Amino acid sequence: MDFKLYQDAFRFLVCLTVVATIGMIYSVCILVLNGTGTLTEDGLDLWGLVSTKGKGLQNIFKFSNGDMLPWGPFFGAMASCHSLVLLDNTLQGDPLDLKMFETTRWELKENTMLKQQNEEAHSFIVKPGPGANKVSKEGIIVLKQYPFSPALQRMSVVTQVIGKEKLTVYLKGAPETVIHLCKPETVPRSFSTELQRYTKQGFRVIGFAFKSLWNGRDITVANLNREDVESDLVFLGLLILENKLKPQTIPVLSELSNARIRTVMITGDNLQTAVTVARNAGMIPLTHKIILIEASQTKESGPAVINWKLMENNKNGGQICPDETKIPMERFEKRNFHFVMTGKSYDILMQHFYHLLPKALKTAHAGISLSEQEASVASPFTSKIPNIDCVPHLIKEGRAALVSSFCIFKYMALYSLIQYVGVLCLYWEANTFGNYQFLFEDLAITTIIGITMSFNHAHPQLDSNRPPGQLISPPLLLSVILNVVFSLVLHVFGFIMVQQQPWYTHRDIYRACKPTNLTNDHVTTINKTTNAIATTLAKNEDSYRSYENTTVYLLSLFNCITTAIVFSKGKPYRKPIYTNYIFMIVLLAQVGTCLYFLFGEQDTLYNALDLVCTPRSWRVYLLVMVLVHFFVMMAIEEIIIENRCIRVFLKRCCKVKSTQRYKKMQRIIKKEPNWPPEDDTEYATFCIMDEETKNKEQRTLEVYSNKSYEHDKISKEAPNGIANSTSKQNEEEGCKKEGI
Repeated sequence: MDFKLYQDAFRFLVCLTVVATIGMIYSVCILVLNGTGTLTEDGLDLWGLVSTKGKGLQNIFKFSNGDMLPWGPFFGAMASCHSLVLLDNTLQGDPLDLKMFETTRWELKENTMLKQQNEEAHSFIVKPGPGANKVSKEGIIVLKQYPFSPALQRMSVVTQVIGKEKLTVYLKGAPETVIHLCKPETVPRSFSTELQRYTKQGFRVIGFAFKSLWNGRDITVANLNREDVESDLVFLGLLILENKLKPQTIPVLSELSNARIRTVMITGDNLQTAVTVARNAGMIPLTHKIILIEASQTKESGPAVINWKLMENNKNGGQICPDETKIPMERFEKRNFHFVMTGKSYDILMQHFYHLLPKALKTAHAGISLSEQEASVASPFTSKIPNIDCVPHLIKEGRAALVSSFCIFKYMALYSLIQYVGVLCLYWEANTFGNYQFLFEDLAITTIIGITMSFNHAHPQLDSNRPPGQLISPPLLLSVILNVVFSLVLHVFGFIMVQQQPWYTHRDIYRACKPTNLTNDHVTTINKTTNAIATTLAKNEDSYRSYENTTVYLLSLFNCITTAIVFSKGKPYRKPIYTNYIFMIVLLAQVGTCLYFLFGEQDTLYNALDLVCTPRSWRVYLLVMVLVHFFVMMAIEEIIIENRCIRVFLKRCCKVKSTQRYKKMQRIIKKEPNWPPEDDTEYATFCIMDEETKNKEQRTLEVYSNKSYEHDKISKEAPNGIANSTSKQNEEEGCKKEGI
């Protein structure tokens, strides 16, 4: 990823009013990842094949031995049941299909036209290649293809062997989906056991099935219905693929875990495979338990049902029966549980148990696309490296940009207030800063600092604490207020103390000392015209020159520089300030220039900036005041403002609790002794109508009651038709929403 957000942090000033009302996306607390291709390698390796034999499964056929699969229905399915296309004489398509087809060593030919019952149908042909097994088949024609659908979790093709009239349907998809489309007598009894055996090892498993259609002359392929084609199939077996973790996955997830960033994996793979991948990747510690949530619609007129099961590594392949094992409740008190569900269960939960879904599964604040070809609008960031190594990098850069932006905001606010305080002090004596004084402070000090102070690089280590996500936050406001107060004290103290000095006079600006390049004759001439100068201050070239002006202006210059140093934070989100070489050069140049203004004693300089000469002891005293102010502000910023222990202590003393919804849920869930549910079943509220009387009837059912759920707030966000409460009033409202 070739972006440096901190370099553009000064642009943040343009949209300060917008940022004040929204939280920044870079204070990430939950990271949602897709499983296949994100945590694991893009390519798949064929590990083995298990075909049916009678009512059981044969021994596994491993591709690693170099043996070729003999001709048969399974071979025909692997050669034809895919969505590959030929582009510039190169096969393009899904990596799974590509790997499966390459294993057969057959070739694909596109743009073949066939005439089927006087109708033209587009198709493609697959034929044996040079390295394929010798078979008596010339090839297979794919007459019709039903593409893969995530909702259906399957795809199928209608094929015909060249020279034959019989049509054959091949289907592949999720094993759980495939067996429901097959004849029950063709599904092996050990199907579930074998499936869990391989999914628990992290393999990706694909189910295959086939069936023969009537003679091709009696069937119009174009008029075939998908539901009819994909029914009464014969189960062929399982294709097992190995999807290894990317080398970067484990260290990246470990880094995110150490930074207390929760990772969530969303995948369309088998649930047991996803759990195994999560364990191997370190997302789920080996000591943690997993609760399986199964949601299903029992009957058309019945309510939705949620079954809570505990997935354990036991003889039954992760399935625990309520009568077999009873987990003591003290094990639940450790809170080391992870919840998993399938996509279908998620849909049912979304419809009937909306309040159970965490907010993180509904909306996301930022997205990263790992493929430049598949970048989407929902993913504002695109990585040139196809792995999740960019995730910590993005978070570090984002946090650095956020902190830099807030630092610039505080500095610009303080700069204006520092200048304002200085002008107010001078107004007390009917004076103000000169034009060149304003110009130098605005351009030579503030502008250059504002541009260069944001050049800090992101810190290489990801901190476990997140930076403030909003502009209007207590630490930021307290920092600004305290800096304003101490800047006011500095200017007022210098303004008052200069008037108490024995050499101070309101009229004679050369009484204290004279510049080194000023002659005695010049001083005598000026002293003779002192009274005239006092009466024509508004028009005289020395109208702004006074001891108060010089003192307050020099304090203001140094205050702007020290404020920039105080606000240029390093750890934990950015590298130390001394690594920002350009900023350090600017600071050294500005400090040297201001010291020259303080100790220079050049009449030309004094005339240009409307300064007057003061005793050297007073100038040293001003420098001491600046240093004391700097160390006090640095101590306040580091010890009070940035001290998380003090903030946590104050929150506990004031009993301040987070207003975020998931925090509320966590606090209340901790008080529930029966959470999480163990081998429990819950039902959703539903309403029915008596067809004869046309009256509404509410069924009294066991309904899940989540004490941590705010009925009045979440019910506004829930979709129509969802009843989220067990109370009679909410049940009636649920009936009304369903239009009954």
